[in-house]
This record gives sequence, C-alpha cells and structure tokens, in this order.
Amino acid sequence: MMIFETILALLSLLTFYVSTSLVEGALFHLKAKSKLKIKNQHFYLVAMRIPFWVLFYLVTCNWFLLLFMVMLFPFIHDGVYYWTRNKLNPEVYPYGFWDEPDTIKSDAVFDFTLKQRIWLAIIGLVIWLVSVII
Repeated sequence: MMIFETILALLSLLTFYVSTSLVEGALFHLKAKSKLKIKNQHFYLVAMRIPFWVLFYLVTCNWFLLLFMVMLFPFIHDGVYYWTRNKLNPEVYPYGFWDEPDTIKSDAVFDFTLKQRIWLAIIGLVIWLVSVII
C-alpha cells in the first residue's frame, strides 16, 4: 500500500472520530437539558462507526493499523466528547479532554478512565509499530 493512501486513511478516520465526538457531545448536552428520552443510542452510534472501520481496513489492508485505530478511539472520542460537554456546560466534565467518565450517570457500554484510555492508545501504537518493524 502506498504511504499516501495510508496517511489519507488515517487522517480521514481521525477526522471522523473528532467530528462524531463533537456531534455526540452536543447531542448528549441537549438530551440532558430536555425531557427527550432516547433508547439504545449507543447501539446506533456503534453501528455508525463499524462501516468506517471496515472501509478503513479495505483501504489499508492492515489488521495491525486497524487494531491501533480501534484502540486509539476511546482516547480521542472520550476526550473530545468530554471537552465538548464542558464547553457547552462548564459544570460538566470540568477537566475537559482529560476528565474521567461519570459512571453514575453514564449509560455507555464501556467507560474507560483517563489512564485506561492512554494505555489503550499506547498499546495499540506499540502493536502497530512492532508490526511495521517486523
């Protein structure tokens, strides 16, 4: 695979991560302020992401790079989500990108702490880099 296509695929997926996290933060901010109750919203959000991971693999043909990007997802997504929620309401997630999940109010399938998010990203990066070296 050409380096250009790999870089383009990486940037596209990172842009997707950030943009959907911004939208999700805004939606959950509105949901918290309204009486609107959405059931199974995380199912739809995950279902929306899976085709992008499949497309990413089809473009890169690299399982290790895909694994890295999946493991990087919580770091970027949760961080941008917390940052967005904080910008919309400073009382929510006061540490912004670097905050921890609110496990009492959260209905997310997975709630990763900041330390877990960082370690997932590092482990994914190491796996991918080792695959490139070997």
